[in-house]
This record gives sequence, C-alpha cells and structure tokens, in this order.
Amino acid sequence: MSMKLKKDYQTYLNQVVDEIFAAQESWSTTEWAERSGLSESTVYRLIHRVTVLPHLRTIFRLAKAAGLRIALEKDLRVRRKAA
Repeated sequence: MSMKLKKDYQTYLNQVVDEIFAAQESWSTTEWAERSGLSESTVYRLIHRVTVLPHLRTIFRLAKAAGLRIALEKDLRVRRKAA
C-alpha cells in the first residue's frame, strides 16, 4: 500500500469513527464500552485519536452499538444504511 493511499485510508477510517461517535454524543466512554463490548481503553484511544488505524471489526462494533449499519465503499466514502 502506498503512503498516500495509506494516509487516505487512515483519514477515511477516522471520518467513519467520527460519524459513529457523533450519532451518540451523550454517551460516556464507559457507556460506549459497555454497549459495544470493547474495552474502555480502546474507546478512549479512538475518541482521542491515540489509535491511528482502527480495526474494521472495532468500527463495526461501535456502529452496531450506536444503532448504525455502515458500508465501507471502495472509493473511500461512507454510506449509511438504515438499521
């Protein structure tokens, strides 16, 4: 993977994570962790951008917890689906 493509992919995944967190802004780190089955430290690292390149499984778990279904497009766009 070229550096530019990797950077674009990283930016894209961060946008996806931002959209997911925006869907439930009132939830605390603890609530996100409980609802998604992820650890609090994982959620914290995603919120505060410590984790640079999150796993897709992590992204899908967060989306499911927020009541979202997402589809990752080949051309690096996010398409939301009705849950």
